[in-house]
Amino acid sequence: MSLTEDLQRLDQLRDSGHLTPEQYAAQKSRLLNSYVSRIEAWYKKPAVARITPRVQRGLVRSISFLDLQETAALRLDTQRVKIKRIGRPISIAVGDRVLVVGAIHNETFQASFYINESNGDNSVDESRRLVRKTIAAGALGMLGGCAILVTVTLAALREPTLLSAGGGVRIAVYLISVAAALALGLTSFFVLWAGGLTHLLLRMIDGEAS
Repeated sequence: MSLTEDLQRLDQLRDSGHLTPEQYAAQKSRLLNSYVSRIEAWYKKPAVARITPRVQRGLVRSISFLDLQETAALRLDTQRVKIKRIGRPISIAVGDRVLVVGAIHNETFQASFYINESNGDNSVDESRRLVRKTIAAGALGMLGGCAILVTVTLAALREPTLLSAGGGVRIAVYLISVAAALALGLTSFFVLWAGGLTHLLLRMIDGEAS
């Protein structure tokens, strides 16, 4: 069950009278803390910390919005943070406690996704859909690179005059094709690798992986 579904379930229990306001607040706090703890524990693993983005958690000291609140520039404690969310407004206010996952670029933390611990707003579920598309694109790119490499190699082997005096242009074409295939494959590998790491993190957040 996703974070959004868990929060919706709590809302339904509160609205139906099965939870008092105090019980609702306590269960919501425990739910958010459990998600946050999974993220922080995952990033504290030595092997993970060397190859994955960073996690930042703190209080929002200031915030400004752009693009119908789909982009936010905020100060999380002393760290400048930029969050971009596609298709939905960001619900963060000064004083909220927020966790962001991403990387620092030019002294600004570029968040891949976030969880607002104060009100439950998060972009985890959108990130999950984006990760699936990223993994698919990386896999297709690697297959495409391999297909080009195999095709070029077979074509070169079937051309006996390739190394003749007039074969210089054809050799150059083959070499360019091989370089393009390798570049496509390498880029796709890193896209697939990054998508796979984020997918593993999201699975662990949901408690689906040990």
